[in-house]
Amino acid sequence: MSLGFRGRPRASTTSIEFVIPIPPVPAGRPRAFKRGAFVSVYMPPHCKAYQEAVAVYAQAAASAQRWSTDNDHTYMVTLWVYRARRMGDWDNFGKLVCDGLNGILWGDDRQVRAGQVFLLDRKEICPSTLVLVERLSTETLTSED
Repeated sequence: MSLGFRGRPRASTTSIEFVIPIPPVPAGRPRAFKRGAFVSVYMPPHCKAYQEAVAVYAQAAASAQRWSTDNDHTYMVTLWVYRARRMGDWDNFGKLVCDGLNGILWGDDRQVRAGQVFLLDRKEICPSTLVLVERLSTETLTSED
């Protein structure tokens, strides 16, 4: 068995590992605007762009590693966020990455049952995010989830 990042086993049919090689972005607060009698809510443009980049890198990794997307598994997500400066809370980084993985590594992020986010403030390492997703079970999700 070959080893991947930090001596962990490389991705298999039950796990997938990839790097998002751009500076990490924490999820921002949704913005709202009023148009006539209606209120619309949208994601800040820099957050949307990062979420789209996450999807591109995840899709490339999923294709290369022959990852299959389904709605019958639950998942655990681990993120190592290398940031150049201290900004953003751990949960905001996790939220934006998980939203970007919807429909690519799983059907919906409600299937994620466990997660860890490690914030690493290291200027000697290029700002990036390492993502490890592991399938936990074949438990069928019910409509109560």
